[in-house]
Amino acid sequence: MRAFGPFQLDPRTGELTRNGNRVRLQPQQARLLTLLTNQPGRVYTREEIRHDLWSDQSYGNFEQSLNFAVSQLRTALSDSAESRLYIETLPKLGYRFVGVIQDISRNGFSAAGLPGADIAASPQNHSHGDGAEIPGQPLTNSAAPHIVAAHGRLSYRLWWITVVLAATMLGILATLWWHLPLQSPRTNGFAQVTTADAIDFLVKPVTDGARIFYIERAGGHWITRQTSLEGGDPQTVPGLPDNTRIMDLSPNRATYLLGHFISRGSTSTLWLMPVQGGQPLRLGNITSGEAVWHPDGKHIVFARGNELWIVGADAADPKRLVSLPGTPNWLAWSPDGERMRLTIGDDNGGTSLWEIRQDGSNLHRLFPIAHPADLQCCGEWTPDGRYFIYTAKQQGSWDLWAVREPGLSLRRASRGPFRLVTGWPGGAIGASVSTDGKSVLFYAGRNRSQIQRFDAKANRLAPVTPEGFSEPEFSPDGRWLVCVDVNTGVVWKMDLQSSEMVQLVPVGFSAGFPRWSRDGSLLAMTASDHGAASTAYLVSSTGGAPQPLLPGQLQVSDPDWAPSGKTLVVVHRVAGQEKEEALFLVDLATRTEKMVPGSEGRFFPHWSSDGRYLAAYSDNEKAVDIYNFATQSWQNIAHGAAIGFPVWSRDSKHLYYQKILDEGEPVYRFNVRTGRTDSVARFDAELSGGISRCALMGLAPDDSLLLDTTRGNSDLYRAELTLPR
Repeated sequence: MRAFGPFQLDPRTGELTRNGNRVRLQPQQARLLTLLTNQPGRVYTREEIRHDLWSDQSYGNFEQSLNFAVSQLRTALSDSAESRLYIETLPKLGYRFVGVIQDISRNGFSAAGLPGADIAASPQNHSHGDGAEIPGQPLTNSAAPHIVAAHGRLSYRLWWITVVLAATMLGILATLWWHLPLQSPRTNGFAQVTTADAIDFLVKPVTDGARIFYIERAGGHWITRQTSLEGGDPQTVPGLPDNTRIMDLSPNRATYLLGHFISRGSTSTLWLMPVQGGQPLRLGNITSGEAVWHPDGKHIVFARGNELWIVGADAADPKRLVSLPGTPNWLAWSPDGERMRLTIGDDNGGTSLWEIRQDGSNLHRLFPIAHPADLQCCGEWTPDGRYFIYTAKQQGSWDLWAVREPGLSLRRASRGPFRLVTGWPGGAIGASVSTDGKSVLFYAGRNRSQIQRFDAKANRLAPVTPEGFSEPEFSPDGRWLVCVDVNTGVVWKMDLQSSEMVQLVPVGFSAGFPRWSRDGSLLAMTASDHGAASTAYLVSSTGGAPQPLLPGQLQVSDPDWAPSGKTLVVVHRVAGQEKEEALFLVDLATRTEKMVPGSEGRFFPHWSSDGRYLAAYSDNEKAVDIYNFATQSWQNIAHGAAIGFPVWSRDSKHLYYQKILDEGEPVYRFNVRTGRTDSVARFDAELSGGISRCALMGLAPDDSLLLDTTRGNSDLYRAELTLPR
């Protein structure tokens, strides 16, 4: 027997009773009810029903008969198409039985239930054959079907209520997600952390949470300083020699990773030193421009040329991680230690941000570069990994930016990028996030270089230009001074009699070391046109559009004129040797060129006014050599930690140069005829009186020294962050 609600159906005879009373059904209606209750919940298609119950009727008669049978059956069961207590119509499909059925035996005992039964079969649930209850026993079988049916209807309705409520909540959340997006990150205050205005080596600052460590220029050397993140009087870090910087702090904050360098931008020997004090320990024979601790605290990742390597903290087992498309810098690990982001510099002075996995795989550029002049640099994650903050240059302005990292959010969240800081003098460069993620440090400030003439007899300086100019050269007639705006790269011409200044190249054309032709009609210079690869250009001395010296040939640099004005000397790569550069003589009329014999590895040439000699750097600015055209031979005249720009006297008898990292930044003069070297000047008083650098840049018409004196550069600033989560 099949019990559902107050009904019981005998599937063998088709007899249906309601509370024990017989319900009259036509045979076809009884067979249909029996079929549907064979498998409650299953959809019986109209075709299946026709095949099983109406196989002898045509399609038209079957449709009419089936509709009538279902209607009469629902009437007998007190059901309807709307209430669907027992029979549900599925349009264009068929019908199914949705009531809860219990299968009971003819003697009144409950048998193993059909799917959907709510009361387990048990011999204790029984009654007398006439349906009377046995006192003290569980419910009789005549009552059980009513309870089962009611419970089934309640469960079904609760299920639908739950679905509707869940859908409503999802709709509300979706509406809030769309109409109440997460706000953009922003800054809400600034503070100046350092005030010495003497930072000219923009290395990645290191923090232990309370202090910040950075490098400051002190005359001919650099020192590591420390100060509170809140600012205050800086202190020199004890125990560190000059020209040593803290590259990183171990994950447990117990050991410094140090780099000892000779000059700004040179590679460093790596050392480890306990934070609590003690002697630094050399990390093997490794030299590197940039290095950081590995997140495991047992290894160190360091840059070697255009590669990243990993080595044990005991200097054991160095291995190459990855080869890169340029020189790596500003290495930063993600908080989970799974990824590293780094700045990569190219041969044209461009920088971009890249990412790799911990094992060196999946190297890829982080952001696209929309324009050659756009640059990206120097970023770091917030401690929770939700944001990455970095600096980028767009339309000539270095600004601080942030991107939101991908991840689950209960509110719609744009990834960005978002501009955090803009409009700072000289731009905002570098991002170092505090350990609590509430602030970010960056460098800002204008280069306060100034061209001054040094009067050796009076031993004093006299300003020639306003602040912000460098790389001077006098015109052959001595009336004009050409120089470069160090903050924009724009070339200017200054009338020394009237102080009139004439702009010679457009903004966006960033140039360096302009050189006059001997007749004063042209200027040759190395320049980049709106961020494109640099090359050598010629510009009229009255201004106008710059023209490339060697059209179509990039990475040509350091042009200088022969006295005849018909030939220039330049530097570029040797054909077939990717990393080797040499000096080449360019015929101005034909633009053909030939290499200066033995000039491989030399650069920044300067032609003597009598045409007999070329002076040039060698050994990465550590040496100055002279080429004699008559003998076609080179002679080394000076060597040191770092040599300043070699400059010829007007009569070509002497070559001036400077040992820029020696105490007092002394200038020397080499006599070409006798081979004698004399000391010309020292700048101890100036370097202790507020000037951080006195760099030899050229000679005035009377052969007095022209110096680039730097009174200030950058400082560290702190921006308070609001980073919605």
